Amino acid sequence: MKNNLTRKSLAIVSAASLLTFGFAGLPAQAVGISDGNVSLSPTTGAEYNMIAGGKLKLSANMSTGVLGSGKYLKFLVADALGKTDVAYVGSSRYSIASTAAANASNVVTITAAGHLFKVGDEVQVILDAADAGIDTARVTIASVPTVNTFTYAEPTASGDVPTGGAGDVFLLTSTPASGSYILDTKIATNNADKTIVLASTDEDVTQTVTVTAWVDTNDNGKIDSTEYQSPERTVSFLASSAITPTLAWNPVSVGDSTVSAEVTFSPVLNGSQLTGADNRGSAAAAVQVNMERPGSVEVEPSATVTYSNTTKKFTATSINMNSAAWDIADAVAQIAAATNFVSITSNVVTLTTTVTHALRVGDVVAVTGSTANTRVNNATAKVLSVPSATTFTYAVTTANEATDAVVRIADAAVTMSVTAVNTKILRDFAVTGAYQGQVLLFKHNAAATDALTSIGAKVSSTVGASSASADVTAPTFTGVASATINGAGTAVKTGTNAANYRLSVFNEDGDAVGAGVSVRVTTTVTSAGTVTLNGTTVTTGSSQVLSTDALGQVALAVTNSSAAANEAIVFDATVQNVTATRLTSTWTSAVYSIYDVADTNSPNSVRNRAVVTGASHTMNLRVLDQWGTAADGAIYRLAVSATQGGASVTNNVAIVAGAASVTTPDAGLTGDTVILVSFQKKSTAGVWSALDDGTVNDWAGVGSGDLDGITLKYSTQTDVFTFNADAATLPSGTVADLTAAVTTKALVAADTRFGEVAGTYTAATKAVLGGKIASTTTGAAKLGATITVASPGVLFKSGNVWAIDSITLLTNDGTFSVEAYSRISGEKTVTFTSGALTGTVKATWTGISGDATLVVTTPANVMPASTFQVKAKLSDELGNPVDTAAGRIKVTYTGAGIVFGTLPTETDANGELQFSVLLGANDTGTISVTVSYDQNADKDFVDAKDLNTTSTTTIGAAVADTKVNVGTFSGKLVVYALNAAGSEVSYKIAGKWVTQVVTSDLLQRYDRVVGATGKTIKVDIYVDGVLKLAKSVVTK
Repeated sequence: MKNNLTRKSLAIVSAASLLTFGFAGLPAQAVGISDGNVSLSPTTGAEYNMIAGGKLKLSANMSTGVLGSGKYLKFLVADALGKTDVAYVGSSRYSIASTAAANASNVVTITAAGHLFKVGDEVQVILDAADAGIDTARVTIASVPTVNTFTYAEPTASGDVPTGGAGDVFLLTSTPASGSYILDTKIATNNADKTIVLASTDEDVTQTVTVTAWVDTNDNGKIDSTEYQSPERTVSFLASSAITPTLAWNPVSVGDSTVSAEVTFSPVLNGSQLTGADNRGSAAAAVQVNMERPGSVEVEPSATVTYSNTTKKFTATSINMNSAAWDIADAVAQIAAATNFVSITSNVVTLTTTVTHALRVGDVVAVTGSTANTRVNNATAKVLSVPSATTFTYAVTTANEATDAVVRIADAAVTMSVTAVNTKILRDFAVTGAYQGQVLLFKHNAAATDALTSIGAKVSSTVGASSASADVTAPTFTGVASATINGAGTAVKTGTNAANYRLSVFNEDGDAVGAGVSVRVTTTVTSAGTVTLNGTTVTTGSSQVLSTDALGQVALAVTNSSAAANEAIVFDATVQNVTATRLTSTWTSAVYSIYDVADTNSPNSVRNRAVVTGASHTMNLRVLDQWGTAADGAIYRLAVSATQGGASVTNNVAIVAGAASVTTPDAGLTGDTVILVSFQKKSTAGVWSALDDGTVNDWAGVGSGDLDGITLKYSTQTDVFTFNADAATLPSGTVADLTAAVTTKALVAADTRFGEVAGTYTAATKAVLGGKIASTTTGAAKLGATITVASPGVLFKSGNVWAIDSITLLTNDGTFSVEAYSRISGEKTVTFTSGALTGTVKATWTGISGDATLVVTTPANVMPASTFQVKAKLSDELGNPVDTAAGRIKVTYTGAGIVFGTLPTETDANGELQFSVLLGANDTGTISVTVSYDQNADKDFVDAKDLNTTSTTTIGAAVADTKVNVGTFSGKLVVYALNAAGSEVSYKIAGKWVTQVVTSDLLQRYDRVVGATGKTIKVDIYVDGVLKLAKSVVTK
């Protein structure tokens, strides 16, 4: 049988070739019942699209309810163009062993115990070699005498007599109508899927094939109206011209080792099968991206390609930037010990090399080996400037800083390495500039070699300097607050199908970045419906590359067709290798809560109120849901009960526009008054009844989310404030911080309890003030005290309320703590007031708000043999002085004169510096003074926010402006010239020219008699050929 097995395997492969037809069309068939009892879908993946020349597997099955003996699952394939092959896969192809064969009167009888063939089935018969004469590649069964035998016409009238008849019989497709064929599985069970494979036979033609699976209850080869069928599936084999690729570069940051891009196709291809064993075998064999980088002429194919069946994206990643294959011109040289030269000025080293170094600003190298000049050794020397091909500069290490300069001297021991630990040559990583990507898709090509072939246009991505940073504030998601989504973005009202969010991106200074910064946003989705982000359907793992707008924000518009309770979308983002703070936004049912406007916390955690004995107390309440929507007063109201000394009273309080007011007098009974507030709801019949379920949070302290009642604490005690010292925890219980940096952000007042959105401020800008209010005699804390905190221009935060200039808060146990922020530096007095009691705390804010401004002042002119002063002032955008540390300021003086003392290297507490200069009697020329500020303290003065301001002074008297005029008297016209010595003055009077060479800067006059008076004459006066005055005068 070994030979038979070999022949069988060959026959199975060749059988597919018998299934190619050139049909014109498919006659109308009856439509069966498509109700889900029969399934048909791609074996892997979900798409029905494949490249022309490829293969696509489909699997079918049937439910238990439609099973039955002889009810076989079949496939109907319609191929109008006849451009495909179809074959069974594995056990889906019915076959049976033959045990005997007989040949009489040109009729072959095959014995195959328990076969399932019927008259008209087309089969392939493969017997032992001795019986080859009655083998057949395709034959139609003529009769089925018994369940164990069937007959067919002898292929050739050879008269062969079988010797054994052992072999195998395979069921082939049948052709019930032109343009279609049927694959019969002869399987009436649903133990496993039945699979077929469609193979496109024309690499250049786009074609469609329809496939339907059905249970042929009567085994007649037709889909009858009472038989169960799958949906009709349309399989498309697409030529390259019918496929459109989209390439999206993943965000690239300066310094990345690799770059990557994502590729999608329209129509969406079945990537799982395209990359599977039946087609290309891997993602890299199916799709590739040829990449180009700035500074290199090399075009390099992607090093790796992966495919995600979730996102339907191919991700192509480049080779490493430092790969020799992707070389950038001007390789950096290692500098060996030789006659190199070094010098040090203001702690900046200038190294002169014996060979071309090819370094660029920003490269990090290791300078080592010097013994005579150890200050120049720096294992992580960052190149600050490149004055020439053989010189570069860098800062000494902090440990080697000194005030002494080192003049240029030879150093035979110093070396420079670019391969040592912590060195970094920027050209070996991603740099700024344009990156190009060309998509290649595999193409079957009968006329040439099958190969990855370019498809679509080349796509560019421009990379600028890094701007995002998490050092100060990580990128932050928030909601666009509305009646259905809160400002934090964490809660969306159930039933809301559209919600808007934003992602804010900040730079290293905590300021918003500008427009055009690439951001990758990834989602995790839990929803029974369809969720979209900015119009694109997303699921768990979906990602999009988006860009910031001019405000440094990314708008995120989400829709959720289901919007049911507890559904959620989770946002993650990366920006230039910085990870955003994750946001989980959950669809939540509305719950109404009660808020006391006086209690800044949410929920109202302060349950005590201090009241003077005998006085009444009023609470202004708001009844709102999580999004600030007011409870409808037509169907909701509050039931308020007050209990004092065992006596109680209950009143119903109406809710008007979401507000309610509750006033409680002191009944004069013993002890405190406890106030409980609960909900009532009116039925459709107009009957009010108590409401205490998951839709409300009351102040009766019973259900989950409910709060305890309010306790009014009556007293007449005299109180005193005790404040936390700086860094002390007591008495407030919160660590005080009375020194903070000024914030660069605008101060924003907001009440986040009611849907308003607060600003974002860094921890370093937060001052914390705290203390306790208690009796002066007993020391007992004053529970529920009301305290107002104030200081002009300061933003205060207590609980969920942000207020500018002042804020009023409640204390539950007599202790309190408040945050404070300022944009203006200096010491500020913060006043605390509770009734007639006042107290103060001093807090200090340091630093600058926003970008610095540097003004240099010198005289415009100065006379020889005199002294003049140079002044400079450094301040922030609000006028706060910037007091710098030594070395952050550099003064460059060019020109004549002697500077008194040394040039300043820092500003004082007023943000100022000054020095004096003495000029000699014979000094001439122009003096230039440049003051530079190293804003980021990296020991250079060339970064984007470093400041360099220049002022010039001319030695000698100021040159006065030349002035001319014309007048008239006594029948004359008189031309005047001042400060015009050596100049040629020309004037045209009534069309006639007069020219004079002026001999003095003193006022000169030139007369011309005109005779007549009352005559209007036009006069043009030129100085050295330049028109200075055009005037009409009436002669006198």
